[in-house]
Amino acid sequence: MEEKQSPSEIMDELKKSKEIINDLEVHLKSLEEERGDNRINMGFLSETALELVELAFEVDVYDYTAKKIKGLFEDSIIVVASYDERSDLLTSLYFEGLNERVSGAIKKLTGQNPSDFNFSFREYDDVTKNFLLSREVHLLEDGSYMFLHNKLPRSVCKMIEKIAGVKEIYDIGLSWDGKFYGAVVIALKSKDIRMKKETVETFVNMVSVAIQRKQAEDQIKKTLKEKELLLKEIHHRTKNNLMVMSSILELQSQYINDEEALDIFRESQDRANSMALIHERLYQSTDLKRIDFGEYIENLTTDLFHTYLPHPGSIKLNINADNEMVDIDTIVPLGLVLNELVTNSMKYAFPDGAEGEINIEFHKDNNEFVLIVSDTGIGFPMDMDFRSTDSLGLKLVNNLIRQINGTIELERVNGTKFEIKFKELYK
Repeated sequence: MEEKQSPSEIMDELKKSKEIINDLEVHLKSLEEERGDNRINMGFLSETALELVELAFEVDVYDYTAKKIKGLFEDSIIVVASYDERSDLLTSLYFEGLNERVSGAIKKLTGQNPSDFNFSFREYDDVTKNFLLSREVHLLEDGSYMFLHNKLPRSVCKMIEKIAGVKEIYDIGLSWDGKFYGAVVIALKSKDIRMKKETVETFVNMVSVAIQRKQAEDQIKKTLKEKELLLKEIHHRTKNNLMVMSSILELQSQYINDEEALDIFRESQDRANSMALIHERLYQSTDLKRIDFGEYIENLTTDLFHTYLPHPGSIKLNINADNEMVDIDTIVPLGLVLNELVTNSMKYAFPDGAEGEINIEFHKDNNEFVLIVSDTGIGFPMDMDFRSTDSLGLKLVNNLIRQINGTIELERVNGTKFEIKFKELYK
């Protein structure tokens, strides 16, 4: 027969059962809270991933990190330190949750503002370095004294923690692919980081990748800026050299009495000026490969107009040019072609002070550019083939049109009309 339990024994067992049930309820509640917290953390991580992808270039990633982690631990002080590899300095620049009372106490006890603290990463012992490079959250058993790397006495560190109401301090390094970018310190005023440890680690690793990408972008921008400055200097020097060449031709022409030879010198000077104008525009432009060809036409033809027609009352210059950007590989030969055709019209189309017009058009037709240079002068000689002539200028025009893979056609109706069609050599 079974031995009967006494009332006191039954009461003891009931008490034990109640304690077990209470423990189970506490555990279940903890699990529910943890599941709920994990759902919140997954939302936090998803939101962060999107933010980091879309993060504007000018946004400070370290400051962003401090604010986001503070959002995870409301009752905390967050410190984010950035690391400069060149100076080997780990500097605490970003604080969240650090009130004036605590900041004042730190300054009074140490003689420094919190943002004035900096440390040499290389001076940390191997254990601390490995902690910071492990991409894991670690509890600092010695609190701030351990992170401050003996910069302050242990007693002062403990006093600061007491004034701040800090119970536990954790840290995690910002690192990726073995490269160190900084550190995050989480000083909790209520214990236990366990439920958010994985969230913090995942978040900090995402931020580390973002810092790595941002630093790479910074380096690329710096390199591009250096190349841009170098290219500007090249355009500037090329322009100066062409202007020197033009000046030499101008000086030399003063000693020439033969009109035909003088004309050759002047044409060579104009060609140098047309190229110098291109390099001047490129030097002044933010786009170092392309310039506004419509604007270039205005400037070049106006200069030629005043050179060849000092009293242009009888000749009218009409320009109808769209503002289209054209690549330097196309615009240098095209500028020389424009120079030759416009010069020819000014020199030969209106003999003996005849009146007339010179018309220049430039536009884009679908994916093809069209340049038209025409005049209402005496017309191109009917017995001359412009594609096969002894004229240096027209030989140059034909060669340059072939160079840009373009076409050129001539009409002899009501004067002279050259129509050039081309596509950009390089996109």
